[in-house]
Amino acid sequence: MKSKITTVDLNKRYKSMALKSKKQSFLERIKEKIDESNVTIDASKPTAYVLEFNGSINAKEVESLRDEVSAIIMTEKTPENVKVLVKLDSPGGTVTGYGLVSQQLSRLKERGFDITVVVDQVAASGGYMAAVVSNKIVVAPNAVIGSIGVVCNIPIVEQMLDNIGIDYKEYTAGKLKRTVTSYRQPDEESEQHLNDQLARIHTFFKDHITKHRPDVDMEVLGTGEVWSGYEAVENGLADEIGIYDDIIMEWIEKYQVLKVSKKADMKGFIGKFTASLVESISTKLQESTSIHNKFQ
Repeated sequence: MKSKITTVDLNKRYKSMALKSKKQSFLERIKEKIDESNVTIDASKPTAYVLEFNGSINAKEVESLRDEVSAIIMTEKTPENVKVLVKLDSPGGTVTGYGLVSQQLSRLKERGFDITVVVDQVAASGGYMAAVVSNKIVVAPNAVIGSIGVVCNIPIVEQMLDNIGIDYKEYTAGKLKRTVTSYRQPDEESEQHLNDQLARIHTFFKDHITKHRPDVDMEVLGTGEVWSGYEAVENGLADEIGIYDDIIMEWIEKYQVLKVSKKADMKGFIGKFTASLVESISTKLQESTSIHNKFQ
């Protein structure tokens, strides 16, 4: 299955209230030579991009996010004048997956893009780890925020294997190559080693939060507890109360708002998205001055 980057002009979409803007990839626009004169463009307005990230446990959605981020970076040559809104909802998941989500958003921030993350429902654990790299976090009143902690679940099936007559043997090189597994009861040393690993990851997580929000009290807020939107603002985990819809309605009055998303191309009409193609497209876009466009 092939994929494509699509962009939607949210100014036109919201102002017409039709909510049926034609979604097309950058490549489709060039291939079909669509006339850009039908796009509502206000040259006096700066550009703002919208991304959506609804994260699963393994954060597989980061594969789309990385291409969406790359498309914005390659399109915009003056990022200090560009805002990005990320609609993020995630209960968290794997350390590696959400570490990469965080790094993808950091790519934008490190290049000078002003990033606002809005959380309508949940940004917990790995979800918050990703959100915290932004310049501003806006949360709905009853959203769930925080869960700055680490958890590891390992079912022990040794007794079940014994009952059905299955022997399990494991061969390793290295004293700590494998400590706690599902196939045997862990000894005290193995459990201690796993707990030490979790503590190191937790320390990294808290340091990550402190780096981006130095005023947050990790002794109080780094316990794995979750907080409501109001509590998150009060405790410094977020900046203000709000929801995605209201932010968009406000932004379309100030910016040329373009929603960027990578979707599966069921027809296989366009070839694989590549950096070289995006680079050539971004040149065209610059010429036209517009784009149709548990931490667990």
